[in-house]
This record gives sequence, C-alpha cells and structure tokens, in this order.
Amino acid sequence: SDNISSMLTNSMAAPKPAAVKNAIRLLQNMNCLTLCDELTVLGRAVATIPVQPNVAKMLLLAGVLRCIKPAAVVAAFLSLKNPFQQQAGSKASQQDGKTYFDKGYQSDHLVCLNAYVEWRQHVARGRGDEFCMEKGLSPETLEMAYMMVDQFVIFFLFYKFLKFFN
Repeated sequence: SDNISSMLTNSMAAPKPAAVKNAIRLLQNMNCLTLCDELTVLGRAVATIPVQPNVAKMLLLAGVLRCIKPAAVVAAFLSLKNPFQQQAGSKASQQDGKTYFDKGYQSDHLVCLNAYVEWRQHVARGRGDEFCMEKGLSPETLEMAYMMVDQFVIFFLFYKFLKFFN
C-alpha cells in the first residue's frame, strides 16, 4: 500500500491519504488486491469495467450467475440519481411511485428494477412519457439508465467473447 499511496499522493489531483487508505482496504476486502498490493485476477477483471469497483464486481458475479440484465439495471441506478420525482402538473408523488413499485420485497434496488421493467413495457407501447407522469418517474433518468444497461450488457458480452478466445 506504500507504493500505491506514494504514487497517488504525488499526482496532480492527489486524494487525501485517508481516502487512499480506505480505497486500498476496500479493494483488499473485495479480494481485488492482495495484502502485498498486487492485483488479483478478480481485481484485473474489475478494473476493466468503468464503474465503482463494488458495482463492477456485482456485474461480474451477475454474469457468472447468468442474470446480467437485472444486475445491469441495478448497477445503472446505483450510478444515477433517484428515478422517482415530483413532476410539475403530476398528481403522483415520489413516495406514491415507490409504493406502487414495491412488491413487498422492501428493497430500493428491486423497486427501481420493477419501475424500469414496467417503464420499458410502456415505452414499447408508445406510452413511456405518460407512464412517467402517472407514476412520478423521471423520463430523463430512465433513459440514461436504459443507455447504461445496454452498455453494461454489451460490455459484458464483449468481455465474455474475449475471454472465450484467450
């Protein structure tokens, strides 16, 4: 960790030493770094995905478990703002939208996943914007999530393709 710390603290946009220490500890706890600060195989795979390491690890594990699409939706919403909002002229509130999509799992991740799936169904019917207004959802956030989900899935398929030929 001394090598990593010295490299980072001498950079132009040096993070605080405590931030470096916490990041190294996190990567070690995730089995991405050895105690000698060497990247593990998992660490190399995580480093190839341009998101936070814990989100990258989640995506890799989702690929192994063959549930990349729902995990990609959760990963997208972890990287974006809350899709629930009060819109001008809308009768739905943020809490009403969350309550509607909460199917009893008591999980914000599953609430966002349910909202995303239903939104995509309404988009396919040409009612995406109306659905957002009715349920208190941000169409812009959902569109960004849609693009990110596609990028994550394509990236994973490409990564899997490369691994097949190596």
